[in-house]
This record gives sequence, structure tokens and C-alpha cells, in this order.
Amino acid sequence: SLPDLESRLGQGVGGREPPSEASEDEPDGEPRIVVTSLVGAKGLQGGHVFVVGMNDDHFPRNNRAPTDSEVCELIVALTRTTKRCHLVSCGPFGADRLRPSLFLDWVSDYVEVASLPV
Repeated sequence: SLPDLESRLGQGVGGREPPSEASEDEPDGEPRIVVTSLVGAKGLQGGHVFVVGMNDDHFPRNNRAPTDSEVCELIVALTRTTKRCHLVSCGPFGADRLRPSLFLDWVSDYVEVASLPV
């Protein structure tokens, strides 16, 4: 259930307001995971930020024509981290083969690429 998931993660999900303090660790020393949208991440920060869905038809919706809004969301995503930002793209997705996001090309000179075996 959603309340059980929120309890396990230690904060709200599903569009609820995250805690006002966006520290990497809680006062009790336990790590915290915040699950949010790109828009919801504005104003937050974290030690390690994971941006998932870095595939064409997902983010951006169209590699040939990213919108200004999607570019702004990318900038927000890249600037939320205090240590490392992880951009996650998948190849196979069910029976489909997804193309990487155009945004990965934009940042390719500044990132380290790690691939997992499929």
C-alpha cells in the first residue's frame, strides 16, 4: 500500500510534499530516498541523484524536437546533486528496444559511461 511504501522510504511519494530538509542522511543516520518527478525535484538536492528514463520517446518525448520545458527539466535534474548524478537509460524494455535520449549526447563529454550486460 502507499502508506506502507511511504513509511519504508521515510517520506511522501505520489505527489505529496517531500520533507523540507533535503539532506542525504536523516538525524538518526539512516539514508533517505526521495522519489519525485523532475518538476518536483526543483529546490531539492541530494548526494546521489538518479534520473531514469533517459530514452527517446520518454525524456525527451521526441529526440528530433526536445521542448524548452524538457531542456529546463534536464538542467534541474543535473543540478540537484551534491556528489554524483546518475543518468539511467535502458536498451531493452519488454519486447521493445529503446533508443538512448538525445540528452545523453549533449552531456557525453562530461559523463562517465557504465554499461551493464543485457
